[in-house]
Amino acid sequence: MASWVITCAREGVPFDGVAEFLIRDAITVQHKHNNMVNAVNDLKNLGFDPKAPVFLEAVRVRIHMSESIWKEKIEVMKSLGWSEEEIFSAFKRDPIFLKSALEFSRDFHLHENNLQSFQSVFRCFQSYNIPSIRITKLIKRRPQILNYNVEDNLKPKLQLLVQNGIVGHHMYKVFVSNPIILNADLDSQIKPCFQFLKSVLGSNRNVVEAINRSSHLLTCDLKGCLQPNIDFLIREGVPFDGVAEFLIRDAITVQHKHNNMVNAVNDLKNLGFDPKAPVFLEAVRVRIHMSESIWKEKIEVMKSLGWSEEEIFSAFKRDPIFLKSPVEKIRVATDFFVNTLKLGRQILSEDPEFFTLKIDKSCRRRHDVFKLLESEKLIEGGVKIEEVLKMRDKEFLVKYVKKYVDKVPGLWETFNGRKQQQSLPGDVLGLNLEVECGNKGVNISNGEKQLVESREIIIDGLVKKHPPDHALPKQLKLFLMTKLCCMQNFGTDCGVDNEPMDATSQK
Repeated sequence: MASWVITCAREGVPFDGVAEFLIRDAITVQHKHNNMVNAVNDLKNLGFDPKAPVFLEAVRVRIHMSESIWKEKIEVMKSLGWSEEEIFSAFKRDPIFLKSALEFSRDFHLHENNLQSFQSVFRCFQSYNIPSIRITKLIKRRPQILNYNVEDNLKPKLQLLVQNGIVGHHMYKVFVSNPIILNADLDSQIKPCFQFLKSVLGSNRNVVEAINRSSHLLTCDLKGCLQPNIDFLIREGVPFDGVAEFLIRDAITVQHKHNNMVNAVNDLKNLGFDPKAPVFLEAVRVRIHMSESIWKEKIEVMKSLGWSEEEIFSAFKRDPIFLKSPVEKIRVATDFFVNTLKLGRQILSEDPEFFTLKIDKSCRRRHDVFKLLESEKLIEGGVKIEEVLKMRDKEFLVKYVKKYVDKVPGLWETFNGRKQQQSLPGDVLGLNLEVECGNKGVNISNGEKQLVESREIIIDGLVKKHPPDHALPKQLKLFLMTKLCCMQNFGTDCGVDNEPMDATSQK
């Protein structure tokens, strides 16, 4: 394993990339050294740059494939009409591509009968500049496309998409996300939808953006839902520009049954909403996706927690997302803000954004950090907990954690929601990271050398992804952490032993 790290470093792979790869894919890095060298050399011969982010992904794919399987996959792709240049070009863009080539051919039993159909569909999409890898993925995800006539079905639809500015990757997305378009009639369904969208959105650019967000706009119930809903919103006084923007951003809501739209708008008007106000369509989005029973249940829950109807609807008018939260989230949030933080309901009513915050993953931890710093008399200037809860993650980390992590014992654990006293990511992994590196003693049992910046995040990510009982072998973890520490503090590996520490960990 250690020799793998050195090989990658010598080949120019960025050290951060090596460290993260070791964390995320320990199995690959424990392969025999010869296998790693051969894989790296093969990839370099194909033109891969070791500094590119995709390089280690390609290593993962190549090293797990014997030479015979590698060659067989190349031959399979050639039999499907790919040239070597196309195969390796696709592999460079997305190495996972060659991981499933054989499975693809077996899944579809591509022999003489349906091979012709495959090649016909493949060439059709290829003629519209869809990359080979995307065509193959499309056919794999939507195999029914092989059953449709290219000349009578596919080509006319592709031509219409191109005429309306939907090309390349966007064309691919339309068929992947909405296979219903294969069955839809061109003249009675797809063309009328395009025409209506243009009449509302004005430009091809807006139409393309709307369809990219929801390709179902081309196969929706135009006469029964979409058009009546748009017309109704405009009649009710919603500004035309607002309706157009709403159609682009939230096509799913506008495609609801017309009765649901009418009921939602009427309910909101009865609550005192002004259709001309910018918040109105946000309220429509929340209300229309909520059944009458769920709506009433949420109101009753709020009342049981001490809220008056006036407070509930006042908060809803300020920020409709407030009532989008699940019932249990509303209960937990109210209990935390009112009973733990002692915030009055009036504050919550005036600023319902509080209900969109993550209580357990963010608010409780920040509150605990705040209280810990307060007990150490490190909070100055009359800072309010409400302001702290709304801070961006990075700002909070810098201002209240990294600034004091060396001064306040247990601050790091409090921030991470850990109950046990574990002063370092290394300690969490069960390691003593007081190590000797060459002639320099490196002690990272304090906050200052706690694998700062990205190192901190990487190792913390390892702890979450691999609990201590199931993480990497102890020797490998020690090697990685020592290496990271040395590179961070001294810009060198400090002569750390580059031979594998545990022969049993190698394949």
